[in-house]
Amino acid sequence: MSDQSRRMAVILAFLALAMALLPSACGKRGDLELPEGQSDQFPHQYPDPNEI
Repeated sequence: MSDQSRRMAVILAFLALAMALLPSACGKRGDLELPEGQSDQFPHQYPDPNEI
C-alpha cells in the first residue's frame, strides 16, 4: 500500500467513524413526559388532531 493510499484509507476511516457517531448526538435525553405536578403550557396541540 503506497503512502498516499494509506493516508486516504485513514481519512476515510475517520470520516466513516464521524458519520457513524453524528446521529448519536441527536438522541433524546430522558423521558418526554411532564414532571409530576406540572401541566402543559401550550394552548393547543400541534398539529391539530382534527386536521390529520
